[in-house]
Amino acid sequence: MSYVSIAEELPQEFRLPFLKFVEAFEKDLRDKLAVRREDFDGLTAAVRDLAEAQKRTEQQIQELVESQKRTEAEIRRLAEKQSDMSIRLDEVVGDNLARRYRDNPFAYFGPLLRRVRVIPLQEIESELESRLSEAEIDDLRFLDLLVRGQLRRQPDAPPVWLAVEVSAVVDRNDVARAKRRAMLLRKVGYTTVPAAAGKEVTQGGEDTAQDEHVLVVQDGRRSFWEEALARALSEATPA
Repeated sequence: MSYVSIAEELPQEFRLPFLKFVEAFEKDLRDKLAVRREDFDGLTAAVRDLAEAQKRTEQQIQELVESQKRTEAEIRRLAEKQSDMSIRLDEVVGDNLARRYRDNPFAYFGPLLRRVRVIPLQEIESELESRLSEAEIDDLRFLDLLVRGQLRRQPDAPPVWLAVEVSAVVDRNDVARAKRRAMLLRKVGYTTVPAAAGKEVTQGGEDTAQDEHVLVVQDGRRSFWEEALARALSEATPA
């Protein structure tokens, strides 16, 4: 029911006051609920500014993410470059060490053998070809150093050969290569002791050398010689 219908049911003297009261009440209510135009415009502008600020923030975050990606990529490139430099440095140090061992084998192996001499593989090429496959000979070609001499404590024993792998830092891979190549030379008929030589030795390299009976030479210090020699003598194959 509308307020006009209500007014028509009132006595005549109450109709006009009632209508004025209702009109005043509605006006007051509209004033209280109304949003001024300038307030609405201000609110709209604030919402727009907030949206723009959020957009700028998202853009800055995206730029930071892209910058971080570029930084991480640069760090990876630098790490790879450093790793390559470290590898090359190790190779240079290893080459220099191998040259020192070749130039002065008596200093490193003289305490173990008499009449120590470096033997080029070319000198025994025919023997290798008669007993080994081409793949095995290819493997031996990468041996860093081949040394021959007479045992100091057993001068009447057959010559002993040393298959030496030289590296700046001797690890289990160097030990494994020395063992594998010494086995090939034993197959040909040489009493061969595997040896790994370097400035430093990793724990894994040392443990493997001890387990596999491989001589380790580190700055003049020799380890596992007796064990390596005993194994070589016991596994010697007649030529």
